[in-house]
Amino acid sequence: MPISIFTGRSWETTEVILKHHGLLDRFITIVANDHVDQPKPSPEGLYLALNRMDIDPADALFVGDSTFDLAAARSAGSNGVAALWDYMARREDLEPYRPHHWAERPADVWAIWER
Repeated sequence: MPISIFTGRSWETTEVILKHHGLLDRFITIVANDHVDQPKPSPEGLYLALNRMDIDPADALFVGDSTFDLAAARSAGSNGVAALWDYMARREDLEPYRPHHWAERPADVWAIWER
C-alpha cells in the first residue's frame, strides 16, 4: 500500500517526530501545513500528495482523526477513514462529516484497503 502524509503540523515539527521514530523514509511523500497555501480542511495538501503519488483522489483512503481531515477527504472526492484510536477522536464529533469507513485501530485500515 503506498502511504503518504498530509499533516496540519509544520514541516519542521513533522520531520523531528518522524526522525525520532525512524519513520522519515517510510512514506512516498510528506505534505506539511507549510507546503500549502490553504491548510485543512482545504483539500489542497491531499491533492498535492496524491499528485506526487499518481493516485486518483477517488481511489485513495484518507485516514484522519479530526473533522478537518474528513472534510478535506470529502472535498477531494477521496474515501475518508475516521481513525478512532486517538484518544481525542470522538465518534460523535466525526459522524456529521460522514466518513466512508471507521477504524477503531490501525489494523482496520489494512482490512478496508484489502476489500
